[in-house]
This record gives sequence, structure tokens and C-alpha cells, in this order.
Amino acid sequence: MTKSSIITISAIALLCISAGNISAEVDGEYGGSWCSINVKDISVDSSVFFTWALPGKSVDIGITPHTHVTNIEWEVEAGHLSGSEFEQIYKAPRSPGHYPITVTANRNGQRLEATIHVFVLVPFSHVENGYLQDFEIGNYPDPKEIDNTVRFEYPPGFIRVNERDARIYITENYKLGDFLPSGYSGKWPRYVLVDEKLALKLEILTSEFRSLGLLDSRMKFLSAFRPPARNRKAGQARYSQHQYGRAVDIYIDDGSNGRMDDLNHDGNIDLLDALVMYRVVDAMEKDGRLKGLEGGLGAYPGTGNHGPFIHMDVRIYSVRWINDEDGKVEDVAEFLKQPENRVSVPAHGYRIRPTVRNYHPDQSDGSSTEGGYESEAYQAQYSQVGIERLKEDIKRLESEVLDLEERWGRVEAGPKPLNASDLYLAADVANDSMLLNRGRQIIKRMPIKEGASPRRCPDGLADIYRVPEGIVEVRGKSVAPVWFHPEWSFLGEKLASPVDKLRNSFYSKGVANIVLDLGAGMRIHPTSLPGKVVLPGCIGVPTADMQTLQSHTKIGTRVYLFEGGAYIPGVKLDSSEKKDLIALEAFLSIRKRAAELDKDYLLFDLKNNHGWIKRGEIIVRTLKVHVVGPSFSPGYSNARNQFRMPRGTMFVQRRMSNPPWYKPDSMFIKQKKAAPEPLGEGRIQKGLLGPCALYLGGGIVIHGRHSPLVPEYTIDYVAIELESTDLNWVWRTIPEGGVVILK
Repeated sequence: MTKSSIITISAIALLCISAGNISAEVDGEYGGSWCSINVKDISVDSSVFFTWALPGKSVDIGITPHTHVTNIEWEVEAGHLSGSEFEQIYKAPRSPGHYPITVTANRNGQRLEATIHVFVLVPFSHVENGYLQDFEIGNYPDPKEIDNTVRFEYPPGFIRVNERDARIYITENYKLGDFLPSGYSGKWPRYVLVDEKLALKLEILTSEFRSLGLLDSRMKFLSAFRPPARNRKAGQARYSQHQYGRAVDIYIDDGSNGRMDDLNHDGNIDLLDALVMYRVVDAMEKDGRLKGLEGGLGAYPGTGNHGPFIHMDVRIYSVRWINDEDGKVEDVAEFLKQPENRVSVPAHGYRIRPTVRNYHPDQSDGSSTEGGYESEAYQAQYSQVGIERLKEDIKRLESEVLDLEERWGRVEAGPKPLNASDLYLAADVANDSMLLNRGRQIIKRMPIKEGASPRRCPDGLADIYRVPEGIVEVRGKSVAPVWFHPEWSFLGEKLASPVDKLRNSFYSKGVANIVLDLGAGMRIHPTSLPGKVVLPGCIGVPTADMQTLQSHTKIGTRVYLFEGGAYIPGVKLDSSEKKDLIALEAFLSIRKRAAELDKDYLLFDLKNNHGWIKRGEIIVRTLKVHVVGPSFSPGYSNARNQFRMPRGTMFVQRRMSNPPWYKPDSMFIKQKKAAPEPLGEGRIQKGLLGPCALYLGGGIVIHGRHSPLVPEYTIDYVAIELESTDLNWVWRTIPEGGVVILK
């Protein structure tokens, strides 16, 4: 089979993945979304936005529907919501991380959805000697040095970002990863600050630049958040707004060549193109369309390292500056009056209508300030451009994937290319859909449901049970769907005796013959379990679809687990083609990540308790491996087969220092001691599982040898235990997102 034929097969087979429950756009008075999202003191016409909170603190959130809706429901996996159907107070959990809040509603039988991404910060007090873990933050200026403003107080904390988090669209057009500081390549987690007002201002400007015909896609970032360490190395101002997440350096590059476009159409790429952007922002601030979002604005020429750009921030008071090739301009107003520096802003090319509303944070009368525009004709044109560009990206990605898979396919346990006869499952977890494919033939398309981690659990333990990303194999069929809930998953449930239910939480003989075992307790099971639950780390499908999977799959069938993402920059998601392309891109990205073996990766032969750190085919270090957990009560001893280790490639979802161990009631009972409250003193203990841990999801954790104080029967997940020296090597060489191959 030729290379081109294999590429075509994978593209056609995945092209039809459905995006699941993303709500269609509501036609009507407003063109952008069915509601506005309100966080803190701002509001944006969008079905996706974000905010942040400190651990255990509360934040005000809400929605304002633009049309009549019913059955409004709020849902979050951790933390606590209280309030009315339109306004809520969200009390954040104590564990830093990403906690999306989903709001659903019904409009004439149509399901609508909005997402508010809440990020619980790592508090500023956790910075030690200028570092968070091994991420260099540096030292912030002492606020006492500045006596006229509170804008330079120490930041409250930082958003922890792993590789998966970086792909989250926190607004309609911009990802969390867009704001990450440069200079930390290969290191995960990273840390970032993003001011909600800055993100809102970016969205308003993006809409305005599009309406003016200056922009097709979205703006590009030269720089966003810069912690003091990076700010100092870049030689920037000591009190730079970039350090506080309130500033970006941006340019327009629809040509994707890494430089500013020729916005004034004079045949040159220079400061005059930055001045086109400058004049738009300046005019919007002066005429009140950015009321409450005012800030600094500067224009810069290109250098040998970058093209021209503008600086924009939300410091609330207006400051203007321009640098030309000779340095800082002393009189900005006079400079702009000079004939050679007069640039015109294009007139609107289409009939426009307002779509961004109510973004004035200081309005007390509830009135709206219009700003940002969108055109039906423009959107139709832009939408097609977005699809074509995505197709080009996919074509390039397919070629890269095939080259990598052919290169490393010869490596034992390395990724293998797909061919026309291969049958495989592709599960787009983010969009709740899965395909059963054989080459070009789509055998079955089915909805899926991802099993959620327990709502109540101590910090760090929720990361054990999540559906992982990666490529695994079907390890068994016809197994009873037994799930052994860890005792801490019963926190707050007020059970008379959690221990009695610890080892047989779910069991149903009626579905025993239609379950696909993926290893380590991960499985694809029917959603006909008691209470229609979907177990943590597992995927639920309708019973009828399980019959199809049972008859078509076999031991060794590959299962691709990935997150297709809910949004594409600048494109409305009312077309299944766009959603399919996003899913296809994510599918190819998983294959590419699994095949990038030039970097350090882990390889485990768990049948023989062997492990290696490898780089390509070179062994960097041989590891001593010991596998433990979970334990089983006598009535379910045969269920151990369900917890065989997976085969395939997974990725490190989270790295954690001093992983927690939860001491269960059963230990206190054996020691003839009174069991404390679920989170009482002595429950959560650290330092007993080694100094650090790598969480893969799916019930698999890599950590140190457990202490004698931790009996094996209390380890509820599959633990790959390493000697302390080996664990230190792994910690230093394998980042979040790092490849782990299991054979």
C-alpha cells in the first residue's frame, strides 16, 4: 500500500466523527451566541468564557439568555454551586486545577450549552525562591515601591497549565496556551496569568478587525504573560503589565508566515501596518466602545527577530507610545499628523450589526454599549476559509504522522501505521462520539459518555481516575463489569458503612458478556449499569451499540482515545463538517504524539517487571519495576483479569510532588482505633508513596515503593512502583504529556 493511500484511508474514516453535544447557534436578534456569560463584573456575548478563583474561595458567575429558554441546569464536577437559574455563586475546591462549569438550556426542543472554564489558582504564596516546582517565576517588584496604585500588588496566584489544558479555548477565539510565556519549551506544567478583561478586549478587537476586512482568522501573539524572570531576561520595563497577565503584544498574520500582514497595502511590512491596528484600538477607546477596558497602547516596528506589532493592555487609564526605527517617539500626536505616518483604516466592507454587548463593567443602569461587529456575508466567506485552512493543516499533519509511524513502526511496541484491513475504534471523548472503522468503511457511529471522577476526593486523587488520552488495545471481552470504588470516593455520601460497599460497588450479571476490557479497570461498557452510571476511567455506550462492538471487535483491536476540542478559532460550529475536521485533527495529533520517540519516553514490559527510559532506540536507563494493586475481596477474586495492564501508548496527565495516600476506615478498624471524619486528622498522608508521582489516568499511577505503613490492600489503583533513584530519573526526564509505552 502506498503512503498516499494510507493517508486517504485515515482521513476519510475519521472525517465523520460527530462533535456530540455542542449546541447549535440560535438564530435571532443576536448573531454570536444564545446567551451572555457574566463573570465577576464583566459580561460577554458568547457561549464560552473563563474566570479564576483562589482555592476554597467564591466567585460570582451567571448567564443572560438572548432568547426564551427553559430547563436551565448548571453542572460542575468539583466545587459547589448555589443560586438562581441565571446567577450562581461558585465556591471553588481547594485543589488548584481546571473545573469547567456547563450550563444547559432548552429552546423549542433544542439543547443549548455554554461553558465557563474556572481555573483554581496555585496561590502566590507557593512560590519558593522564585520558583513553582521547577518553573522559574522570578521576583515581583515590591508593591511598597509604588505608592500611587493597587495595580501592582502581588498577583493572587497562577493558573497551572499542562499540555492538555493549553488546548482549551477560554474564549471563542483564543486558547489558554496562547497566553503562555516563551522560553519554557518542553517543560510541563507551566504557569500563566490572564486577566478576564484582557481576554474580553481581545475578543472585541478581533470582531472589529474582521468587520473592517483586516483579519480573516484571529490575531497572533508575539508575547502575552511574562513572569518577572522572563521579563528581566527580555530587558523589559520593571513594572511591565505583562507580568500581571494584563497585556499582550499582537499582530495580524492571516498569511501565517510569522510576520505582520501588509495592512495598508503599500507593498511593505513596516511600522505603518502596526499603526493601522493602533488607530483602530485608539479610536474604539476614545469613542467609548471599550469603556472600562482602557489601557496602554503602543506601536513597534519590526526587527531581525520579529515583524511590527502593537502592545495593548487593560491598566484602565490610557497611555500612548510609539517606537520607530530610531527609538521612542517623543511626541506621539505630532508623529501621527505627519503625512508619511497617516494611515487609513479600511471602511466596512459589509452591512454590519452589533454582536458584542454589555461589556462595560462600570455601568450601573444595565444599559449596553455596542462595540465589535459581525457581518453575515463576512461570516459566510470566513467560515469557508477556516475549513480550507483546517484541511490544509490536516493534510500536512497526516504526512507527518505517517512518516513518524513508518519510522518507528519497527521499534518493539512502537506505533504502527493503519492500513485498509485494520479495524479500530476512535473515541472523541471531548465531543462524546466514537467510530468503529475498518479502513474506509465506517461500520458504526455511536454516542458515548465519559465516566467522571468522584466528585469528592482529596487533592490529587481525582487525577487517578480519568479517561486517558492515548492508544490502547482491547485486552478482554465477556468480563463482568465489576468496579472497586476507593473508599475516599464515598466522602460525603453518608453511607452507613462505606467499607461494606468498598469492593462491590457495581455488579450486574445482565451485561457480563458485552463489555470491552482495556486494562487496569478501564473499559467500554453499556450505559445500562445500575443508575445508568458510567464508571470513572471508563466509556459508556448504548446497549445496542455494545452488541455491535461485541460482534466486530477482537482481542488486540486498537482504541484511540483523544479529545477533539469543542471550538475552532473564528468559525461557527453549526456545521458537522467543521466538527468532523476538528475531531480528525485531534485523532492525528494523538497518533503523532505517540510516535514522537526522538524525545525521552518510558517503556514498560510489565509482564516481566522491566522498564526503561529510552530516547529513540537508545536505552537511557534501565528501571526496576514493581506492580501492585488493586486488591480484591474473596467474592471477586476472578476480577483481577480486568485489571491487567493496558497495552499501547499513554501520556503523563499530571506530575505531582508528595502524592497523597488516603487511609481508609478498614485500617483504623484493624488497628482498633476510632475512624476520624472523612477528611479528619490522619486521613490524608504524604511521603508514604515516594517523593513524586506521574498520573496516566485510567487508574494507573507511577510512584515510589509504598511504605510499610501502606498495606497493599489499601492501594485501590494500579501502581507502577519504582526505586527512589529510578523515580528521580523519571521525574527529571519525563514531562507532563510525556509518552509512556506499555507492552
